[in-house]
Amino acid sequence: MLSCTQRPVRPTIRIPGNGRSFHVFDMTITCTVTSEDTAGAYSVFEQTLPGGGAVPSYLTHDFEVVCYVLEGMVSVQIGGQDLEAVPGTLLRIPPETAFSLINRTNEEAKLLSIVTPGGMERLFEELAEREYLSAPARAAVDRLFEDYGIEMLMNSN
Repeated sequence: MLSCTQRPVRPTIRIPGNGRSFHVFDMTITCTVTSEDTAGAYSVFEQTLPGGGAVPSYLTHDFEVVCYVLEGMVSVQIGGQDLEAVPGTLLRIPPETAFSLINRTNEEAKLLSIVTPGGMERLFEELAEREYLSAPARAAVDRLFEDYGIEMLMNSN
């Protein structure tokens, strides 16, 4: 489990296009606020899901995630509920809650996500270093997700 440290935190300003980006499954994830910026309290990500893109079903054991839809529309499965999330929709995903996203439109969708505690960006950094689409690498990636307390519930589309 990741923990927060006690140290002063400076303000963080990120201009558009600034921040490290990662491609995970069908989604581009840009880390706009890191756990280092917040003394481990949380991380903030901008996520772009292209038309037809999907994030497979998963749950976290240690992280709580809040997603806010900025643009587009995504089909969401969260805790056994299905809904169409449009701009302005807020989703709070507590630990141990199954969650998936599918963009059934031809337009890209954008979300802003806050993850607490911080540190999920380290998972994305590790994923960026690996070729995870081949079958042998996929098993290693599944173990990596497990190391971060994330359980993949189905294969990606």
